[in-house]
Amino acid sequence: MNTWHDQTRAALRRPSNTAPLAAWVAQARARIAKARAEGKQARRRALSLPALKSLFLSAALIASSACATSSYMGISLTPGASDAELQSLASRARAGDKHAQLELGSRFEEGRGVPVDRGRAKALYRQAASDSGGTMWIYMPSPGTGAKGRVVPMDRGPKRPGLDEAKKQLKTLIRSEGR
Repeated sequence: MNTWHDQTRAALRRPSNTAPLAAWVAQARARIAKARAEGKQARRRALSLPALKSLFLSAALIASSACATSSYMGISLTPGASDAELQSLASRARAGDKHAQLELGSRFEEGRGVPVDRGRAKALYRQAASDSGGTMWIYMPSPGTGAKGRVVPMDRGPKRPGLDEAKKQLKTLIRSEGR
């Protein structure tokens, strides 16, 4: 079974089209290799909490860019593949714009420009209705140096409440399916 450390290393080895991030990762690898060569005390400095946070975030960015698709909710984001307005709406919804998620959800519910899909409509309404941003607590396991794992805060930007209209639409959609 792969440990978190192994999974992070594997994610860092994946090819990426983000050259500046790749350069930073290469520098981080060099620091870690140098620390290994210098011994345990230097390794502790190299794998300090800020370094681990940076390494974790860069691995997450690389993994998300490697998993990036050219569609969102079945809408192709390839330029010219579908209606430009619909592509823009899907791109904004994918990026976390709650109003775009609400609009796209209503389009899926009513079949405006997209096929009727109540499952996707519910998923988009849930995203628009949920709170986002603020502090998220992440467990970071031991890096394998004998140090204990710890829970660290990660700032996800300003806290944004979910949209009341999305909550209403979701409730209405769920009630209509119950009949």
